[in-house]
Amino acid sequence: MAPCSRTAGESVGGGWLVGRDPYRPPFVVEQAPPPVVIQVPAPVQSQPGPQVAPAPQFWYYCDASRAYYPYVATCPGGWQTVPATPAEGAQ
Repeated sequence: MAPCSRTAGESVGGGWLVGRDPYRPPFVVEQAPPPVVIQVPAPVQSQPGPQVAPAPQFWYYCDASRAYYPYVATCPGGWQTVPATPAEGAQ
């Protein structure tokens, strides 16, 4: 069998081939998908809240029993609030 020597532009089977090789598949052009863009939100900087002084600490002292709560459960004369300060030299 003799090799085929046809080129584009020759008559083949009653039709004309123009601009492409009849023995190769046509080119398929596919559109690329759009790029994926990920936007990361900017970090939120919060303002510091108002400075609140710590609540004062108290101990409860019973003058009638000369002791502090919780060492004494009840105090007949009523409780006195005393600032909670460490003893001298205790740290």
